[in-house]
Amino acid sequence: GEIVCLKDDFAAHFPGESNPRNTAAGTAKRQSDPSKCEHLTVVAFDMIPDVGVLTHKEQELEALKAAGFATPQWAVVRDEATIQAVYDTYVARDRDALPYEIDGLVLIINDTNDWKLVGQRNHRPAGSIAYKFPHEAQTTTLRKIRWQVGNTGRVTPVAEFDPVDLAGASVRQASLHNVANIGRLTNGDGFRLDACILVSRRNDVIPYVEALVSQRDNLRLGAPRECPECQTLLAMNGEYLCCPNEDQCPAQTLGAMRRWIKKVGVLHFGDALLTAVVEAGMVSTIPELYRLQPGPVGDLMMDGRRVGGAAKRALNSLNSLKTLPLETYVGSLGIPLCGRRMVRKLVASGMTS
Repeated sequence: GEIVCLKDDFAAHFPGESNPRNTAAGTAKRQSDPSKCEHLTVVAFDMIPDVGVLTHKEQELEALKAAGFATPQWAVVRDEATIQAVYDTYVARDRDALPYEIDGLVLIINDTNDWKLVGQRNHRPAGSIAYKFPHEAQTTTLRKIRWQVGNTGRVTPVAEFDPVDLAGASVRQASLHNVANIGRLTNGDGFRLDACILVSRRNDVIPYVEALVSQRDNLRLGAPRECPECQTLLAMNGEYLCCPNEDQCPAQTLGAMRRWIKKVGVLHFGDALLTAVVEAGMVSTIPELYRLQPGPVGDLMMDGRRVGGAAKRALNSLNSLKTLPLETYVGSLGIPLCGRRMVRKLVASGMTS
């Protein structure tokens, strides 16, 4: 099932929050006030029976409803025209009439055996397909393009614009992805200050610059020549602007360690603590993380307070994961095109061991 916040419960119990979907996710994870969870609802859509076999999806949904669960609206459809008619009705009327927010429909093969037989595509069931609704979009004024350096040295442009309300949230920035995308949006001219742009939240979640509407002969917001973090001359790599200074660029140094900690599964070692040890000059490479000692790390300031006992918890978790499967070790290093799946395939092929 899925945890949702009903529109009526959102209005009654969550004043000041941005939208019901964010509220459902945030409240379910929040440990400071678990009593708020009583104002959330579980909508059930999958069932594994203790006994017997349910041969069709509609039987699952009927059994869930009979057991007292809230279930989504559903209907059995048999041809493309009927699917489109149901979709059009949701867009025109039914979506807004639902007691909770949705961003599309899901088409599922009704016969459970057929659903299993079609297998998976990209680790997702091929027998269940999302049919998304059109996303809301509004025009706004572009004020700035901020260039930020990622973990791998890619320098990504981020559009900053006047806030717009989209799908229940105030949006004021969106990634422009790369230099080539800016060229496509502007027919090679580049964005200019105070340009009028069309902005959406794709799938009601991801802010996105859809199009350039118009712009005046103002200052061109061009790409930087030097890395914003280390002032190294930038270079193009395909469609991306990149910083080649892998060893000394602060953003890449921090990004490599952040990726390692996340991929390996280290607990209690968040961004604030990692930033503190990097800024203190204690580490500049992944191996140096394993030379940290609880005492000096505990004396550092993090978010205005001493790290204290959090240092020992973080370092204990880090050092407990020194023995790793090969695919985890190599796949966490950030080698281009060499993630865990690729390493597993190489091992399975006998090319390495």
